[in-house]
Amino acid sequence: MGDVIKRIMEAEQKFSNDVENARLACTEEIDRLTNELENKKIEAKNEFLKMSKEKFKTAVDEAKEIAKIKLDEIKKQKGRLIQDKELNEAVKKKIVSIILAS
Repeated sequence: MGDVIKRIMEAEQKFSNDVENARLACTEEIDRLTNELENKKIEAKNEFLKMSKEKFKTAVDEAKEIAKIKLDEIKKQKGRLIQDKELNEAVKKKIVSIILAS
């Protein structure tokens, strides 16, 4: 009877060790997978931020180019207005007439 109890206790201890080893292995695998997923999440976030920065830079560059083109057009138009002698004379006459009318 003592041998039977001893074998039962040994089997129970073996199974208990097997369960603990399996638990530890699962915990290690879960930790490994968690770390792997966290790293993938960080990589995806960094890639998203990089793409967002690139799109933002492109949009800013395009806006700067459009603003430069429009500013150049305004400068040309201003130059034409300053050079337009008829327009300058008409403005002077209008100013004089307003002053005289007051």
